[in-house]
Order: sequence, then C-alpha cells, then structure tokens
Amino acid sequence: MRTFTFVVALVSLVLAAVPVFAQGAPEPAPAPEPAAAAVAAGDETSAKVVAFFEALATIADDNKTKCGEMGIALNNALNENEKLLRDSAYSDSAASPTEELAIMNAATQLGEHAGVCYEEATVITFFERFIKLTTELDAG
Repeated sequence: MRTFTFVVALVSLVLAAVPVFAQGAPEPAPAPEPAAAAVAAGDETSAKVVAFFEALATIADDNKTKCGEMGIALNNALNENEKLLRDSAYSDSAASPTEELAIMNAATQLGEHAGVCYEEATVITFFERFIKLTTELDAG
C-alpha cells in the first residue's frame, strides 16, 4: 500500500506508548468509531489489514483479565497475518484515509487494552515482534 508504511510507523509509535497506558493515562481516549463500519473504500488487501488490526484490538479487549491468553492470542494473530502485512507493505495499492483512520483507531484500542498486561512476557514478546516487523517494513 502506498501509505501502508506510514500507517505502520504510526501504529508502532502507538504500540510503543503502551507502557504509558499501563501506568494509566490522565483521561481515557474517546471511544473510536468501529473500524469495520468505517471502511467505505479501498481494495481487498486494505480491508484485510483493517480487519487484522481490529482483531488485535478485540483480542486485547476480550483478554484484559487473562494476560497470558492475551499474549498467546496476539502472537498467534501476528503469525497468521505476517504475510499479509509484508504483502501489503510492498504492494502498489493504497489505503484510503478512512482505512488509515480505522487502523489507527484499532491500534489505539490495542494499546489501551493491552496496556493492562504490559508486564506479561507473552504480551511483551508480541510488542517486540510487531515493532521489529513494522520497523523492517518501514525501512524496506
């Protein structure tokens, strides 16, 4: 995607801020619109990338009280979607502004929900792997 690497870099910054979320932000972020409904345009690859980020946010939200399970599920989702992310980063397709916003909203939710489990080894592993991958894709 033309703008995918830019979005990935922004997502990496959001995820890097997870320790801040873990300490408790002064005010919670406003609830973002559901990203799936926000995807109005774009190609199938863009929609799959949006769905991936939404899935990560849902995993984190559903497992806020089960940190070990959260980390395992996040890592499994990354394993299952790494090819999608790589293919997206090197394709000529472009994410629409709506899709970019949807990805950022989902990444923000992921950071907020996963922040409660930031000390869990499997969650830390996910963040390290994801940030390494996005950094690699951004540099590529």
